[in-house]
Amino acid sequence: MAKKKILIADDELIILKLMKSRLVANGYDVKTVSNGLEAVGEAQRWQPDLILLDVIMPVLDGLEACKRLKADPATRNIPIVVITASPHRGLGQKCVEEGALELVKKPFNSSDLLAIIKKTFNGNGSSHNSHE
Repeated sequence: MAKKKILIADDELIILKLMKSRLVANGYDVKTVSNGLEAVGEAQRWQPDLILLDVIMPVLDGLEACKRLKADPATRNIPIVVITASPHRGLGQKCVEEGALELVKKPFNSSDLLAIIKKTFNGNGSSHNSHE
């Protein structure tokens, strides 16, 4: 079985490195980007099985990236888990309203994040390849 592909978008380099190493150690194929615009472009090219998307990023924030991903037929079925340190409760909720599956607050426990990822894959399988 092919490895599940996860795209991580976060502007904090240390967060990217930590999440990538933990996910790779758990058997996932991982790519990282540092802003929402890169996330949209990479998702279109690479077609990941899941996107971990920070909300507060330069160039294009996570909310706008989520809107663009969900509006594009090529990426609309890719599950998105939003990760944020934003103190504004409404910002992450807006991402969920735009189609993100789940909201994870920073700082997070990597074991909890892994459990959410496994739950997402078990619940969704690779449904993003289905045609609506």
